[in-house]
Formats: sequence, structure tokens, C-alpha cells
Amino acid sequence: MHCWLVLLFLAGFVPAALAQTKPPVYTETEKAFADQLIALPEADALAMISSADSSRITEGLYRAINEEGEKFRTQDPLHRASLCREAEAVATRAGLAMLAADSRVSEAQSTFNGQEILESLAIYDQALVMYQAASASPQKLAPLYTNRAIARYRLGDLQAAMDDDNEAIRIDRQLGDEVAVARADNGLGNILNVEGRFSEAEAAFDEALRIARAHDEKLGEAFVLNNLSLIYSAQGEYPQATRFCEQSLEIKRQVGSKAEVATSLINLSNYYHMAGRDSDADRVLNEAAQIGHDLNRRNITAKATAQMGVIELDNHHPEPALKLLNASLEVGSNVEDAEGQVFTLNKIAEAWRKLKNYPEALKYSQQAAALARSAGMLDQLSTAALIEGEVYFEMGKLPEAREALKESIDAVEQMRGNLTGGAVARQKFLSQRVDPYRLLSAVAATQGDWPTALDGSERGKGRILLDIYTSIGVGSDEPLTAQERAEETRLQDKLVSLDLQYGRQTTSAHNDPAKVSMLDESLRKAQADLNAFRKDLYSRHPELRLRRADFSTPAPADLQTLAPQRTIALLEFELTPRGNYLLVITRGTGTGAEIHGYKLAVTSDELAQHVRNYHNELSSRDPEFAAESHWLYKALLQPAAALLRGKTSLIVVPDGVLWQVPFQTLEKPDGTYMAESAAIDYVPSLTVLFALKSVAQAPSATRRLLAMGNPGGETQEQADEALALQQLYGAKNSRAFIGKAATPVQFRQNSASFDVVHIAAHGVFNDREPMASHMLLASTDGKPEAGWLRAREIQEMKLRAELVVFSGCETGRGSFEDGEGLLGMSWAVLAAGAHGSLASAWRVEASSTTQMMLAFHREMLNGSTKAEALRRAELTVLHNEKYRHPFYWAAFVLVGDGA
Repeated sequence: MHCWLVLLFLAGFVPAALAQTKPPVYTETEKAFADQLIALPEADALAMISSADSSRITEGLYRAINEEGEKFRTQDPLHRASLCREAEAVATRAGLAMLAADSRVSEAQSTFNGQEILESLAIYDQALVMYQAASASPQKLAPLYTNRAIARYRLGDLQAAMDDDNEAIRIDRQLGDEVAVARADNGLGNILNVEGRFSEAEAAFDEALRIARAHDEKLGEAFVLNNLSLIYSAQGEYPQATRFCEQSLEIKRQVGSKAEVATSLINLSNYYHMAGRDSDADRVLNEAAQIGHDLNRRNITAKATAQMGVIELDNHHPEPALKLLNASLEVGSNVEDAEGQVFTLNKIAEAWRKLKNYPEALKYSQQAAALARSAGMLDQLSTAALIEGEVYFEMGKLPEAREALKESIDAVEQMRGNLTGGAVARQKFLSQRVDPYRLLSAVAATQGDWPTALDGSERGKGRILLDIYTSIGVGSDEPLTAQERAEETRLQDKLVSLDLQYGRQTTSAHNDPAKVSMLDESLRKAQADLNAFRKDLYSRHPELRLRRADFSTPAPADLQTLAPQRTIALLEFELTPRGNYLLVITRGTGTGAEIHGYKLAVTSDELAQHVRNYHNELSSRDPEFAAESHWLYKALLQPAAALLRGKTSLIVVPDGVLWQVPFQTLEKPDGTYMAESAAIDYVPSLTVLFALKSVAQAPSATRRLLAMGNPGGETQEQADEALALQQLYGAKNSRAFIGKAATPVQFRQNSASFDVVHIAAHGVFNDREPMASHMLLASTDGKPEAGWLRAREIQEMKLRAELVVFSGCETGRGSFEDGEGLLGMSWAVLAAGAHGSLASAWRVEASSTTQMMLAFHREMLNGSTKAEALRRAELTVLHNEKYRHPFYWAAFVLVGDGA
């Protein structure tokens, strides 16, 4: 998504008045004294207010100062904040507690508008205490919650922001203030959108839209429509996104400013471009550029022109792209938009790279990097350094490429380290910045440096997944004492505050180099202090590291613990635009594991086509599947065949489309399946596996089973399966819920108490929103949705199970994203704290599934590892002539710790 797309929270809905409770009434004397105070520096004004005769400290003086502050609401919000503090001092001395609280709220608003986000949040907190002490009315409290939610959102504290919005909605509903409800709904919808909870976000926006239309809030309607468009664009549904954005634009043409129209036109151009409607994108961009020209708003003209260049570049037309991008750079040269200029410089560098004019590409990428470095723009610095790395790689200058990529990755890591809020920034942060890690792997592989190639691969996989685990429920801080939590919060807040100050100082046109240097040193120390505190924290609370998923990539000695026997091999695949690789890790002769690497002789396009064909053949019981099976074995495993000889346990880290390959079904040259010689399980990354093994589960003398089956009352095999498992584990060690008793409520209440959880029920995969995929359990109120057990709900639970089994159709499907792996039910289980999941990749047949499941549990109870138990169960079904096709025995995928 283009960096200029606008996410709108508040515009169009007029907030309830906070600072003004009465018309501005004051005498000439009070106005003269106010003017005298306003002319002084703030410290002197506050001193004069403190020392003045009490007869001069009046409500009229407060209102005169407050009225003057309102003049600076938009043009100089930080000056308005200063005047708010003076007004509050007057109200406090005059005993006007409510007006003092009003001024504190106005100060928070102004501080926020001045981009002092962390400071504004602290002031909102203080204002809430003041309102509560003064018994403020709900009419004052509700907008405070709504505005504080925005500050919390901007700082990345998504859950707290959601709590504030929900509290505002609750109060506004009681007051019957629909417009205020819509305003909070709009903010809530944006939070849910960022979380990827699209259906819930849409519901919030729909209510806001209904209210806006009912109250004829035209501009509010326009901005809600714009935000609805963002939901659909985030899911790649550009026609629907376009329809909403066009409706928003039509309203803005009627009631909005031309600048607002231009912003929507630039957003709309992205949707047109992504939908392949470049002529329409060109048309609206030309209109936006003309508006910029007419209004003499060079920033609008520069953005529109740059977007034209980006479209040409995306369409592989680097020469016309260069003309447009250079024109944009020239138009915007006098605009205080350093980020826009660096963005354009990077695009120019990319265009020259595509033209293979490497000196020019390096010239512009280095200009971009220098400007980004001096301005503290880490995101743009990472992009510029990545382009340098790509250019050097293509020139064959591998040492230089590594240095550039190191800077790119360091910038990403620094941004990641500053993401103290969690959900808002972490949700897709690293998934959008995985390219430098992948390219570093390719560079290292080209040099034959396989340990560095593995490190790059892992940092591009495991870190993303672990960050997402943190954002979706694993990051519980329950073990912390109140003192530990307070200290960590203090260190986090200090880091965020310094980061914001550093950003403001470095992006200012009048920055002070000495202050920049001082802030940079303070920022590094604050990060080091937080890191040291957390290291000590994890030594006291080892389980917290897993809950937060705060792990570095495994060192060779750590890898040795993942492959403790010579019969085990770890296989990590890395698919990159510069080549595809297989990394194999085996036990070494010393203290560290051995790392071997192979370049695969297939392109990504070839691989994707063969994988799709094979998956379709297996899931449809096509008898002619053998050719694709042989091809995939030769492409993926044959290069390491000698090393894999004699290995009886394979732990596979797939990448991208390879998540759709059931490696157990690949046929070796001797005609046997991989499952016949090796147990296979899958992990999102070796870092994730190391994390799971680092926090051991408390051993149980006897495994305890929770079984649920046939919730719909339609499939007797599911009921028989659950009852047979209960008998296998024994009545004392198991509990079963069959038919109407198999409800989500029972799952929520019981799942955390069992070692093995087994659900024999149908599953529904949601390809639009993978974490909304669900199991169909029994409904409690007659509504089918009441029986849905969603992946998102599971991931927010706390499971202690060593294994969760979903014995149903397509429960193991998911959407794989760059660097993230497979999102779906299996992810939810790991995120909730379980050590593994077993789920199906396609629609399964009931009888063979029940046979295999019983065999699997029997083998596991007899002492086999989970992976070996699955292998033996597969062979049981495979040796049944009726079920020899892999469709019957290979659908289930074990993800997590298979030991």
C-alpha cells in the first residue's frame, strides 16, 4: 500500500466542547491583564499568576486567556498548550476546579496536535483524574475517552485504545448522543482494521455511517466511507475499496475543501492502480496535481506527480517514471517534506537500478540514505540501504552488498526495538520489511557462508512470527510483580519519549546538531537500559520470554539442541527473488551443529505451479499424482539426498508456497514415500521451535485428554471417534463432550486443563480473513454463529496442551504471507501457548480419518513422539489397500514441537 494513503479518525464529526463551558465574558481590565500575561514567557506568566493579588485572579481572566489560546488551535498548537497551562493556573487559584480540568484537556489536545503524543497521553490521564475529582458530567468524560483512545492508538497501545473507545461508546449511548457514538465508532473501526479484524471493523464503520447519514453529517460520512475503503484495500478487494472511495470523493466535492478532494484523489489512484485501471489512476492524479497547482500547494502537486512515477515504475517503465519522479522532486524541493523527498529519491534510485545504470542508482540511493540518516527516518533509510545492497549484489560486489544490507537490517531492528506498544505496529511491521533479510541470505549463500544465510532466513521468518504472537495474546505479563511492571513501563515510556523528541528534532528545518547528538546518545542508553532490565526479568521469570516471544535466532550450540541425534535433520527453505535455497542442519562433531546449503535449480514460478498442481491432485484423489511427487522430490530434496540418508526425523521449515507441500508424500527414486522412512513435522521457524523447547511444560504422570465430537449431530463417525479416544485414555484421564454438549463454552472452560485436546468436527477456512476461520461446534442459542470457535478466539486463550488436534475438514489450511508462514488454526494454537497442533490440509474422508486418529493416539500413548506417532498412523492407513492414495493418509500436518 502506498505510503500516502490516509487513515482518518475524527474529521467530519464535531467533538463535544471541552474547554468552553460559557460564552467568553470578561471586563476590559481582565482582558488587559490577560494580554500582559500572554506577552510573557510561560514561566514568568505562571509566576505572576501565583503572586498576583487574589482579586485579579477571576473567571473572566481565565476566559480571556482561553479565548486567545483558541486562536492558535491549528496554526501553533504547542503555543496554545502553553496558554492552556496559564489558564489552568488561573482557574486553580480561583477555585474553579472544573475549568482547570477543562484547560488540562485542551492542553492534551494541543500537545497531541503538536505531535507530542506521549506527553499528551500523560496529560489526558491527569485530566481524567481532575474530572473525576470535580464530579464531571458524562458529557465531559466521553469525549476525553475518545480523544485519549487516539493518543493510545498512535503510541501502539491498541487494547487500551479499544477500551477507551468502548467506554466512550457506552457513555454516549446512555446520553443518547448518536454523533458522539459515531465518532468513537470511527476510531474503534480503525483500530480493528489495523488488527486485521475486518468484519468487526466494518460493523463499527457501518454504525458510524448510519449515524452520519441520519444526522446529515456529510463530511463525517465522507471520512467513514474513506475508512471503509481501507478495509477492503487491506484485503486486496480493490473494486469494493474503489466504490467506497468514489462515494467519499463525491461527497467531498460537494462539501469539502479542494485539498481534501486532492487527498482522496491520490488515495483513489492507488486503488485504480492496484486494480489494473491505470488510465483512471492517471486521470485522478492529473486532477490532484491541478488542484495543487491552483491552490499553490506544492506538496499536493509533488505527491500526485510522484505517484504517477510510481505507477510507471510498477509497470516496468523506468524511463518515463524517472521523468515524473524528477519533476516531483523539483516541485517539492522548497516544501518542508523531507520524508516525501527521501521517498522520491529512493524511487529514482530504483528506476536507475531497473535500467541497470548502477552508478546513478547508487548516487540517488546514497543521497536518500544520507538525508534519511540525518533526519532519523529509519524506514526510508532501510529502503535506501536495501537498494544499495541490491545494486551491489547485481554488480557482483558482495562485501559491499553485505555492508549495505547490514545497515538496512539495523534500521529495521532499531524500529522494531522501539515498538513498545505492540499490536498496532507489530501486526505487519516485519512482514513488510523482510526483503533485506532475504537478500542477505542470498548474498551469504552466493559466498558459501551458510551460517549467515541461515541467520538471515531465520530473522526474516521467526522474528515476524514471534512479534505477531506477542500482538495476539501470548504477551501476558501475569508473572510480573507490580514493582517490575511499573519499572518496565517507566523504561518503555522513557524510550518512546526520547524517540519522539529525536524524531521531532531531526525532522525540523532548524534542528540543533548538538541536541540531536545528545538525544541520539540518550536514546541508545534508554534502549540498552530496557534491554538489560528485560534480560534480568527473563532470568527471574523464564516463562515470560515465551509468552512475549522475545528470542534471538538460535546460535550453532542452540541448533545442536534441536538436533540432538544424528538421525535428526532440520530443513529450512528460503525462497528469494535472487534464488531459492535449502539449508540442512545436522548434529556436529563438536558443540555446535553443522549447517549445509544447496541452491535449488528451480525458479519460484516453476515451483509455485508444480505445488499448486500437486496439492490439487492430492485433494481431489487424482490417481496421476506420481509425476508431480517425483518432480517435487527431485527439486526440493534430491540436492541433499546423500546428507539425508539414514535420517529418521525431519523438521521442516517451509517458506511461502512450500507450506502447501505434504513432504511425507514425496516419492523417492526407489518408489517409497518419505513417510516410510522418516517422521516429519513442520515449524514456522527454528527460532519458534527453540522458543517452544526453551520453556518446558510441566511433565504429567499421565496424559489427560479433552475430546469433543459430532457437535452438529450429523456425523456418527465423529462421535465414535471422540468416545473411542475417551476409552483409550481411560475415564479417569479424559473428558468427552458429544453432540450438543460440545460447545465453545465447554472448550473455553476446559481446554486449559488438559495435555491433549481433540476436536472431531467440521472446520471452515476463511481465505479472506484467516484468523476468522472456525470450528463448527454446538450452538447454545439456536444461532449457528454461537457455535463457532474462531482461530482468533483460540489465540487469545492460555493453553497448556502439548497438542491440539483438529480432526475435521481443512482445519490446517491458512494463508501464507511473505515471511510469516501459515495463518490459521495452527497458528492460533501456538499463539495460545500450546506446543503443537495437528490439522488437515484438505477435506478428509471420515472413516480413514477416524482409523488414523485412533492409531495416532495409541502410538503416542505407547511412548512415540508426536511426529513418529503420526508417521506410524499414516502407515497404518497407507497399508490398507482401500486407502493407499495419499488423499486418505497425508492430509494431517503436525505443526510445532513434534518431540
